[in-house]
Amino acid sequence: MINSANEIDTEMIDENVESVDASGFDEPGYDDGSSDDGHANESDSDSGTDEAAAPYRTRIEDIVRPIVEAEGFKLYDLEAPYRSGRVLRVFIWKSSEAAGESGGARRGVILDECARVSKALEGLTALDDAIEGNYIQEVSSPGVNRKLSKLEHFQTAVGEWAKVVTLQGDVLSGPILEVVGDVISIEDHTEPPSASKMKPGAKVSKKKVKFEPVVRSVSFADVKRARIDFQF
Repeated sequence: MINSANEIDTEMIDENVESVDASGFDEPGYDDGSSDDGHANESDSDSGTDEAAAPYRTRIEDIVRPIVEAEGFKLYDLEAPYRSGRVLRVFIWKSSEAAGESGGARRGVILDECARVSKALEGLTALDDAIEGNYIQEVSSPGVNRKLSKLEHFQTAVGEWAKVVTLQGDVLSGPILEVVGDVISIEDHTEPPSASKMKPGAKVSKKKVKFEPVVRSVSFADVKRARIDFQF
C-alpha cells in the first residue's frame, strides 16, 4: 500500500542528462566531507549501502523502469526502502526526443508530469509485493545538483561541473571532460592548501604562484559519492 507525494524543483534549469554512495549530497547544510584544503575530513564516514540491498534495488528498478518509459520519460535513479525507511523515491527525466536533443528546446520535468508518472505507478501489485508493508511514493526530477551514482550519470554529464569525493579521501571539483570506459576525467579546480592551513614547520614559498586547474582521472570504482555542482 502506498501514499503518493510528488515533488519538483522550483528551478526548472536544463539538465543534460541518466553504484556509488551518493547519499546526502543534496541535503540542506550537507557537509560534503571535505575540508578547505580539498581533502576529505577524517571524520567523514561512508553511509555504506548494504551489498545485500543491490538485488532488491534491481528488482524495484525492473518494475518501475518500464512504467516510467511508457509515460515518455527515463528512470534517472531511485531510492528504494530497505530495512529502514518507508519512502520509495523515483527520479525521472526527459527521454532524448522529449528533451529536445534532436534540436528542440530542452526543459525540465514539470509537476504535472511527475503526478502522471506517480499515478501510473500506483496500485502495481508487483511493486506492492516487492516492498513489504506500507510505504510513501515520491516522484520528482533529479534536481539541478543531481547525484551521480551510476557510470551512465557521468557519461551524460560531460561538460557539466561536478564535485566528486573519492574512496582515497580526495575531493575533485570542476567540469567533467570525458568518460572513457570506466575512467572519468575532470578539470580539477580544487586549490592547494593556503599557508595558513599548512602544518607547523612546513616550508612556505614566498613566491605567489598563480593557481592553474589540473586534469585528473579517477576510476568509477574509486568514486565514493558525487553530484553536479551547478554554477550559477
